[in-house]
Amino acid sequence: MPTARDKKPRVSELPKVAASVQSELKYLRSLMEETVSAHLIKRQAQIESIVLAISERESAEEEDWLKDIRIMQRSLRSLKVQPEKGRFRDIKKMTALISNLRRIMEKW
Repeated sequence: MPTARDKKPRVSELPKVAASVQSELKYLRSLMEETVSAHLIKRQAQIESIVLAISERESAEEEDWLKDIRIMQRSLRSLKVQPEKGRFRDIKKMTALISNLRRIMEKW
């Protein structure tokens, strides 16, 4: 039995349907912006917590801490991304890097 969903739109309904799709696309755009913004804020806070932890331990001369800092430095320098391309995989790489750095920091 055909449902209302299966019914083909009439030509006279197309402007209404097109307007609805445009409206939903605008909403999708705002959702995307809000989500990316929240992600950015969260990651920036995590980076700042790492910076703060390092600055608080800057004068420490423990051998293990020095090894951790060098591992962090190598990890940061090995990051290869192309921000101009806006690829999700680059965001995933940076997010993974931040997680790894936080894991190192949590040992302190």
